[in-house]
Amino acid sequence: MQPKEVDPNIYLDRSGLPELVVQSMGLGTQIGLSLTSFFDDPARVASGAVLGAGLGFGLPLLLNHNKPVHVTQAGIYNFGARLGLINGTLIPMLWNENDSKVTATMPGILGLAGLGAGILLYPHSNLTPGQISALSSGLGFGVVSGVLGLMMFNISLDSLPSVATAGLLFANGGVLGAYLARDIFDIDRSRVIMIDFGGIMGAAVGAGFGFLLGGDDAPQQLMAGSVLAGIYTGLITAYILTDGHDHFRRSASNEGVAEDTVGSLKLKTPTPTVVSSIDPNTGKNIVGFGVNFLSGSW
Repeated sequence: MQPKEVDPNIYLDRSGLPELVVQSMGLGTQIGLSLTSFFDDPARVASGAVLGAGLGFGLPLLLNHNKPVHVTQAGIYNFGARLGLINGTLIPMLWNENDSKVTATMPGILGLAGLGAGILLYPHSNLTPGQISALSSGLGFGVVSGVLGLMMFNISLDSLPSVATAGLLFANGGVLGAYLARDIFDIDRSRVIMIDFGGIMGAAVGAGFGFLLGGDDAPQQLMAGSVLAGIYTGLITAYILTDGHDHFRRSASNEGVAEDTVGSLKLKTPTPTVVSSIDPNTGKNIVGFGVNFLSGSW
């Protein structure tokens, strides 16, 4: 008897659709508001936020109807839009742009360009959800590192070209660094989130340490250096402490261990183990360390 054929559409991977819709609404609001800032009429300016949110909600549902939407796909689309928004905010500051319409609309223009680039690059990206999250982390922590670096060297934040230069270098450098090290960040997305949280907590601890050393009158350089050191100490510490928290690696290690079976005795990859034995001279139990090669029964 032939098995009943099942509609393959029920197996579509649409795990990324909720994230795509929610984040597109937020990003669409920012992009729409930026683009309509070109008008002088406040009502038209405000309409951009409403239209952007509506399109951000509706277009992902409409264009992806009965189509797979992987988590990586949603991540790349949203990352591209965020990258464009941040660069669009910083670029006009390089030459101290005085035209408010240019500074207001540039983020929206580059945000749309970044979204388009994400859509075009996704089929060729071959990135995991953890890797694309690491790109977003590099972008966010890069911007913060650039600003803190200026403060550490006592460069005034009132100098917009200096802020823009540092922000662009560190933001895009963070993204580039995360991409080049993508094999290192071939980890669960949940672990990347925990590492990000470690960086945030590190920043808080660093700020507290700065106030502890300098008090109410803690100099700017000390506070910036303490926060910056706290961020990267937190990131590194969280990365180390979450080692082994990758679900897919645990599954692979449990299911993909090569074993040679001889009867009921299994020869396994050597692993460190605790060895317990009785000393025949004293009768005491001895606990030590050894290597386990075998499992099963004789």
